[in-house]
Amino acid sequence: MLILAQHSNEFAIQILWATLFILFALTLLLLLTSLYMRWLHKRAEDKLSFYKDKFYPIILEYVESGEDLEEMLAVFGGRNIEYSAFEKVIVDLLEYVQGNDAEKLRKLLYIDPIFNYHEERLESKSDVIQVRSCIYFSKIKLSDDGLIEKLQELLVHKNRFVGFSAASALMAATDVSVRAHALQVMAQISQVSEMALLELLYRFKYKHDDQREEEVEHLMRIIDSDSILSDNRALLILGVSEMSYFQLGAFFYERLLSDKQKWNIPMVKTALVYAQEYFLNMEASPHIRELVRQDDLEVKKAAIEVLSKFRSVENESEIFAQVSGKDEEFDFFVIKILMEEGYDSDEIKQHITSSVDSKYLDRIIEMVKPELEYAV
Repeated sequence: MLILAQHSNEFAIQILWATLFILFALTLLLLLTSLYMRWLHKRAEDKLSFYKDKFYPIILEYVESGEDLEEMLAVFGGRNIEYSAFEKVIVDLLEYVQGNDAEKLRKLLYIDPIFNYHEERLESKSDVIQVRSCIYFSKIKLSDDGLIEKLQELLVHKNRFVGFSAASALMAATDVSVRAHALQVMAQISQVSEMALLELLYRFKYKHDDQREEEVEHLMRIIDSDSILSDNRALLILGVSEMSYFQLGAFFYERLLSDKQKWNIPMVKTALVYAQEYFLNMEASPHIRELVRQDDLEVKKAAIEVLSKFRSVENESEIFAQVSGKDEEFDFFVIKILMEEGYDSDEIKQHITSSVDSKYLDRIIEMVKPELEYAV
């Protein structure tokens, strides 16, 4: 037994030493790997800095003298990091120049080495690389059919940020139908954020008005499509209204009056009500007064807000009638809306039915006043 115990102790000590050796080796390997990665990162940064320093004077000379773009091709040696450095210099300079100089700089983004470099990287297996190339293409005018097709394939990428980046790049296309397709695909995706969809919508609008009628046709088709989600439909309605696409005023009024289910979902109905305000469609007042009497609180509040902007005796009477003295929070909202539109305390008390206690009204009005002062 004593000999067996002695052998067991020796075996345990050997296991312990072996474990310590393995841990030491792994620690050393981790340290060396970390140092190697830091060295590679530093080397890449030094190379990038070297090429940026090389390209800065060349690009500045081009802006100053306006030399032929073809002469610029001679500065590239075929290294990928050259293209990254060259593009970075241009992007940096664009933050500080405008007018003709800025246009000259943007032309440099079109030269074949840069364009081909990023087009190849669209097929990379790295999401990060694909996003970077999409960002590049978002800065230039897209007209190449093959490139547009590649970007459209990325719209449904499993990584939603790659999809959004591709959609953002497609908004640089001169063809309205290409931009519209990207916008519709994004509006069909539940994971896209409100800010992302609004950004695409604002980029969808061409900087010149010569495409306005075609844009309106596509926007009507997209918003009317059964394939887009209700919350995205509501967001697009509000977005295009704020962007003053006045050609859509009649379209939104017709949808406000529609009995179809997709137009009577509360968030969509609320957006359609606010659209009437943006387009100053006072003709919608009778229907909006009917919405004030329905049960959905958000639609009801939107209707009251819009009616308060339109004024008129009928609209005012409908709003005053909503103060019941039974729901303090809602009464606060109504009175606040009235006071924001310039009604004073005496006018409010004069128009509200005698069934509401005057002391109750005084208390609500006093609660509203600090809110208005804070807003100012």
